[in-house]
Amino acid sequence: MQAVDVVNRLKEILPKFTDDFSDISTITSLTRASTTITCTTAAAHSLTTGNYVTIRGAKEPIALTSITRVDGIVTVTCATDHKLSDPSLYSLDQLPLYIEIAGVTPSGYNGTFELLTVPTGTTFTFSISTTPTTPATVAGYLLLEDQDGFNGYKQVTVTSATVFTYTTTNSSLGTPAQGTLQLSAGTRVDYAATPARIAQFYSENSSGVLKNWMFVVLGGTSIYKNDTIASDLSTAQTRNQNYWYQSQRDLSIYVALSSKSSTLGGAEADTARGYESALLKSLANYVFDSALTDSVYQPMVYVASETDDYVDAYYIHRFDFLAKGFITKEDTAAFSNGTPLQVINGTITDKGMTYKPTTRIL
Repeated sequence: MQAVDVVNRLKEILPKFTDDFSDISTITSLTRASTTITCTTAAAHSLTTGNYVTIRGAKEPIALTSITRVDGIVTVTCATDHKLSDPSLYSLDQLPLYIEIAGVTPSGYNGTFELLTVPTGTTFTFSISTTPTTPATVAGYLLLEDQDGFNGYKQVTVTSATVFTYTTTNSSLGTPAQGTLQLSAGTRVDYAATPARIAQFYSENSSGVLKNWMFVVLGGTSIYKNDTIASDLSTAQTRNQNYWYQSQRDLSIYVALSSKSSTLGGAEADTARGYESALLKSLANYVFDSALTDSVYQPMVYVASETDDYVDAYYIHRFDFLAKGFITKEDTAAFSNGTPLQVINGTITDKGMTYKPTTRIL
């Protein structure tokens, strides 16, 4: 695990829980053609090809062909597979299920409703408490929550100041995307070699009111043998003793906030501690790749949180995590049993000394 791996994880997940470390801009349209999605932003996005961004708020539209109502039951027919699950397959504690309808005329059919039945792959019914005209004159859309089709952490290809593209593995996404479309870019998460470099970076880049930053710093690696620190003499190897090694990688997440307008720093400290939940959701129990033969670390463990530094200009808070990995014999150099001595033919003279031919020792 390297610091950049943790940074990439935070850049991908953190914007789902807080906007305090990102620059948010509005997307005017998201359209799909095959596996390519084209994004148009309301203002210049300032991205370059290869940058990563987080797209959120997009909902997949499923076109509707007809909507009819009988009393409080509405029957809907879709142009394609609606991708809904039958409520009868769920337990009572998981019900009710809800669906969202938009773009219908009359507007009484628009909103969030309880899903009742799913007779076929293109029809479903829902309950309604009002009495809009039946049938609907404009069918509109069923809107599905999109997880990683339009939405997600994406690498972009820039085509103009307000347009870029990215790819999706779902070539059947309904298009164009609906919902409140947003772009999270310029995520202020980085990594540093030491905590001192964080303070220097943050203080030297002060202009007006500073924005929030988050930094990753990898700590030391401790080695344990049979659950005891390896440097302890009691763990010394003896003949015919079975043992195993485990590495512990420590890392810290530093949150830096401006405190220019604060005398005591208490408000900044409370704000920083408030990011604990977002960090836990982003890192706790996450499994990072390992450079060891045991290809992944054990799940990330949250250890501690405390104030790290406070001066007139900034407040820095530290969150500590650790990850463990096993060191196996495959992580060491291959052991060789050696090569038998070879017969030396002839006499070798060196510095006046003569070496006679030898025979192989068996």
